[in-house]
Amino acid sequence: MRILVILLFFISDWIASLLYTSPEIRAVREGNSLLKYKKYDNADIEYRRAIDADKNYAPAWYNLGVKSQVQNKWDESINNYTEALKHMTSKVEKASAYHNIGNAYIKKQEWQKAIDAYKNALRNVPTDIDTKYNLAYAQSKLKKEQEQQKQNQQNQQNEKDDNQDNKQDDKQDNKDKKNEEKEKNKKDEEKKNDEKKNNEQQKPQNQKLNKEQTKKILEALNSQDQKANEKMKEANKTFNQFSIEKDW
Repeated sequence: MRILVILLFFISDWIASLLYTSPEIRAVREGNSLLKYKKYDNADIEYRRAIDADKNYAPAWYNLGVKSQVQNKWDESINNYTEALKHMTSKVEKASAYHNIGNAYIKKQEWQKAIDAYKNALRNVPTDIDTKYNLAYAQSKLKKEQEQQKQNQQNQQNEKDDNQDNKQDDKQDNKDKKNEEKEKNKKDEEKKNDEKKNNEQQKPQNQKLNKEQTKKILEALNSQDQKANEKMKEANKTFNQFSIEKDW
């Protein structure tokens, strides 16, 4: 009988707690139970039911952020945590929300935003070891990214300079080639002019030489004619002499 009385006492107390618990609290508790079993859609419904009951109820926004985060919905989780922060008063709660926001930005590889979130978390709870570790990790990643960006910019500048140098070299090569062709054409033209000039100079000499040769030939012919005439005269003289001494 005593056992039955005690049992009825606990049952009545449990029923009373349910009756006097606010709807947003009951909805969040139900959502947490569903989230534990990975029933994300049903959990989402319960958390939003809590928000409908009290839009300023921070745990509903916070747990909605947790649900989004385990689904890898990083932007959605960040928005939910940010909304939860508007209604939080406890530094521990704020530190937890900022820490989770930092984790979401880590997943998005937005290192500077993650660093800012972790710093905000440490402003509320400076001794949190996990937040300090994550902050150092994000800072190392940001430094590495900045160094890589700087190296990429340097590589791009070097490539740009190389291309510019190549263009200058090509331009100079083309200029040199044109100058060489121009110089060659000039030399060819000068050579032609020199040959033409030499031909013009040699032509009168050849003509003069031909006249002298012709004169010599004429003189030689005249000399031969004179000699022939002299021989003919000698022959006639001899013939006349023999004719006078006729034997009648």
